[in-house]
Amino acid sequence: MDPVGLHVSCMDPCTTTYEVRLPATVGNGTYRSDAEITKLVLDAMRAKLATRSDIDVDEGRDPTTSANAKQLAASVPSLVYSSSGDLTATVRLLVYTYPGGTLLGGATKRVTMAGVYRINQTKEDLVISTAASQATQWFIDNLDVLY
Repeated sequence: MDPVGLHVSCMDPCTTTYEVRLPATVGNGTYRSDAEITKLVLDAMRAKLATRSDIDVDEGRDPTTSANAKQLAASVPSLVYSSSGDLTATVRLLVYTYPGGTLLGGATKRVTMAGVYRINQTKEDLVISTAASQATQWFIDNLDVLY
């Protein structure tokens, strides 16, 4: 492992693996259960990260094998139903060094769906998952800056 935390394997061709630790739980400011929100967000994050072969998702391995990984933290502070029929979900994603816990950056993604006038968990699932996917895409788009 090189000093900045990248795993380098120079077979043919030379590849870099980014190590990412997912949160065990997701912060939840909604009326939904913590377990529901955590599952929705982590499933969306895993799916987005799985699109990249150079990202190694570390889910609880021994920290001594994960030196210089990045720790992600996520939260869903609210679900907002507007009187005009819009449902908006917000997902916040923070990136920390691991070990160490130094904040490196973060993103807030909001997704709005029109035409939702009353509580609809199926539509909530969709906007939360989409916002989590967009936040994770921000992380992927900034790998070179964050590592």
